[in-house]
Amino acid sequence: MRQYFKDFPLVEYTLPSGIKFTSADLHIRFRPISILLNKYLTTYQYQVEDSERPDMIAQRYYGHADFAWLVLISGELYHYVDEFPLTEIQLVDHIQTSYGIPIQDAMTTVHHYVDSDGDVVDPGVGAIPITIYEHEFEMNESKRIIKLISKDYLPKIVAEMEQFFLVLKRG
Repeated sequence: MRQYFKDFPLVEYTLPSGIKFTSADLHIRFRPISILLNKYLTTYQYQVEDSERPDMIAQRYYGHADFAWLVLISGELYHYVDEFPLTEIQLVDHIQTSYGIPIQDAMTTVHHYVDSDGDVVDPGVGAIPITIYEHEFEMNESKRIIKLISKDYLPKIVAEMEQFFLVLKRG
């Protein structure tokens, strides 16, 4: 991610404790050729494996870990912790922390009920119980398929980003 922020304007921040520090202006948003995200042949689906991070995907697909920002932007993932799939260990920790129960209880405690079509229903005849663990597992698994912009567009995106920051610096 270091590469992504290298051209951002710097801003001085002051913490409530009075400590001052300089950082990239995080209010700036670069959206690479947003039309690419909605075209059929410019993106493809990628399945995130357990323990795989954006920098690992960037290294594998774009050839450099510094393009982790492009993995997140093309996947339209803006909050890495909430929108990227957790590892199995992280998922168990998340469940135990969020629900305040041991994982064994999460595997037997009902979260909600569904009908045969998967629609949420009240408990009753034909209602299928979904445990806390099953619910959280499915939520996590739904985050595994992300979009990646084709690497064929990488030079164009980098050039657009450079132009974006050149214009931004000029004011």
